[in-house]
Formats: sequence, structure tokens, C-alpha cells
Amino acid sequence: MYDDFDKTIKTEKIVVPIEKNSDKVCLNYEGDNQEKKELESTFNNPKIKIKFSNKPKLLKDGKICTMSDRIVQIYDGRKYNLLFEFKFDNKIISSIQLDNGDLIFLELTKIKEEWNYEYYYQLLIYRLKDNKYYLLQKIKEDMTGYTQQKSHSGCMVYPKKYNVDFIKEISGNRFICVTNYGFKIYSLNDKNEYSLSLLTVHQEGINIIHEINENTFIFCTKKHCGTSLGCPAHDRLKIEIIKLNKITDYDYYINNVKLEMTRNYVNEDIIKNIEKQIKELKLSLSCSCQEIFKYSTRRGRHNFSDTIIVKNKYFIIMVDNNILIFDLENGKQLIRYETNFSSSSFSFSLKYLKKWNTVEGDQFFVCESGNIILFELNDDEKENVKLEIKTVSYFPNIEKIKSIEENNNKFYIIDEDNYVCLYEKN
Repeated sequence: MYDDFDKTIKTEKIVVPIEKNSDKVCLNYEGDNQEKKELESTFNNPKIKIKFSNKPKLLKDGKICTMSDRIVQIYDGRKYNLLFEFKFDNKIISSIQLDNGDLIFLELTKIKEEWNYEYYYQLLIYRLKDNKYYLLQKIKEDMTGYTQQKSHSGCMVYPKKYNVDFIKEISGNRFICVTNYGFKIYSLNDKNEYSLSLLTVHQEGINIIHEINENTFIFCTKKHCGTSLGCPAHDRLKIEIIKLNKITDYDYYINNVKLEMTRNYVNEDIIKNIEKQIKELKLSLSCSCQEIFKYSTRRGRHNFSDTIIVKNKYFIIMVDNNILIFDLENGKQLIRYETNFSSSSFSFSLKYLKKWNTVEGDQFFVCESGNIILFELNDDEKENVKLEIKTVSYFPNIEKIKSIEENNNKFYIIDEDNYVCLYEKN
């Protein structure tokens, strides 16, 4: 078990002055008036507020997707008129849109077999032609390419059932399929259809995927460990830099697969079967993982915020009340800021971390329960970074905020009543 934060990392405290009970803010910062006005101009009132009948999700170019039972609807991003409706035989659990407009749906079929339920997954890919979507491909999404993994419950060991968690769009008309066995990348092939380009084992619990560039990603993994003898329930957090590489030495890649499979205590026949499956998959990519952060305590729940890149070189994330800053070039953690909020309710609640677009690209804000705290990051040539609070404002309706366009300070909120509220600077 890895316990607590790394004591060798530079740590500072930063105090955020908030009077939570009165919904007022104590500010004594000189020169914060302009920043405060800009925040108020953006967040005092939504520019658009629209209610949908089912839970909405924002797709690329502002389109809205709603899912209900076996029906998916797509609305345009301006007048929010219904554009397309899809009806399915089974439940859709994840949907994405790629750069080329292709829509990918992850379909789940649940079938009762004897005493248990079995889950079957399928990728349904639709392409737009003559202003109509047609079904381009069906891809069975199963554990082909993986060997059987195991689950542990106390002293008992069981075969792990294969589950797909979600799909995530990435650049270059590609997408990642995240499972409890690892992850896969699908990309366009010579036939302008989708096929596997990467399949790899990874610890389950991938929570966040942040694309840095075409071949580099940051994965944030959260695994909840249940109570066992001498070990209370707790969360284990991990952050990794994932780099994609073209396969140039196929035998070397197979040796890596053998090594991975050996760690799972399988016999040579299973390894040979895996080799055969991977050859048939015709994968073109391998990947390397660099662990840059891990954290847990002996008990208790812990949360990641979402993630941002500041000044094109610093990766920033919050873990509970701590702001962590990493150098993207080498993955080194530069500093950890402990934030002391005035209200204890801030302690382990989920934080929303968003980039605030400026000419210098050095500002971001933390949003929690309507409070927006605007930070500025300053640095020097010696890898010294310093955070400064620029202003703090309270907006009672701002929660669970997400970005539409980081470069234009456009944001949206989806509330519990299925309203989409859009915010942008006047």
C-alpha cells in the first residue's frame, strides 16, 4: 500500500477566504476588481437555458445528445432543434462524436444465464451521408486478445468478468475503449472503417483521460479497496503518462505480452493463444506507462478533480483539497498546495478545475458549491512555480461546471432537472 503524499515534494499552504454560511466572500486583495468583473460578466446569468426531456450530454461542435432507455436523440447546438433520432434493441451506456462527425454508441445487452447475468457489449458506428446517418459498422467488444484475469474476494479467487466502462473520443478520428481488463484504441484503417490499433492490459478504474497530443495521454486511475482483515476501506489513486509507439519490432512486442501474461500466472498454451489473437488483430501500436503520482491513506475516500494544462507545460489536478502541479515534459511533480477552505464542507467534496483563458495562458479557477476561486500561475527558469489568488466570487447556481471552449471561456452546466445552462463572457 502507498500511504499519504510524497514528503519529498515541496509543499505550501494557500488560504482561500470564504464565508460559506453567509454566502459572502471576504476579499482584501488589491487589484482584483477587473478579474472579478470578468467572472461576474460570465457567470451571473446563463446566456442560454434549455430543458430536455432526458439527461443531456454535450457533443463536439455544441450538439446535444440525450439518451433514454433505447432511444438516443441529437439536437443542434444553436436553436437546439431535434436533428436525428436513433432507436436500439438494447441499452446505450456511452456515446461520443469524432472529428469527422462519426457517432459511436456503446450498446449493452444483459442476459440472464442460470443464476447470473451475463453482459455483452457492441460498438455501433454511424456515419453521416446526404444529411442522414447510416450504420457503418458493428464491432463485438469482448475480451479477445486478453487472457482470463482473476478477481479476489477475501481468500477466494474468481474469474473476472469482462466489463466495458466507457468510450472516449480522441484526436485523429480515434477513440479509446476503457474496460476492467485494460484499454483499447480504435482508429480508421485503409477501408475508412474502424479497427483495433492498440490493446493493452491496465489496472481497472481508469477515471480520467486527458489528451496532451496525438501520442501522449494522462490517465488518472481510482480504485476502491473494500474492507478486509486488518485493512479498512480506502481509495487508491494513480496518475500515469501514457505514450503511444509504433510497433517496429514485432517479436519484442510479443515478448512484452508474454511477460505480462506470465505475471498473471498462466501457462504457455494460453500465451500461445494470446500471440495468435494479437497477430490476427494486426495491431499497429504499443504503449509505455510512466507513473508520476500515487496516493492513498489507510482509510477514507479520495477524489480527483478534473484536469487542465496551463502555459502549455504544466499539468494541474486536485486531489481532495490539494492542488498538484506537474512538469509535462518529464512528469515531475513540482509542488503541492494545501488549500485551507474556511468551510469544512469543502474538505473532500468534488472540485471542478477549469482553465480561464487569458493572453498569457496562466490562469485557472476552482469551482466548488458556487464558489469560484481564480488563480494565476507564475514561474521562472529554475522550475519554481507560484500560485496567487486573483479573486474569489460566489455564484449560487454554478455547480458541476464543464468547459465547451477553453480558448473562449465558454462553459456549461447540466443540472438534476435536465437543464443545460450555457455561460460565456459578454
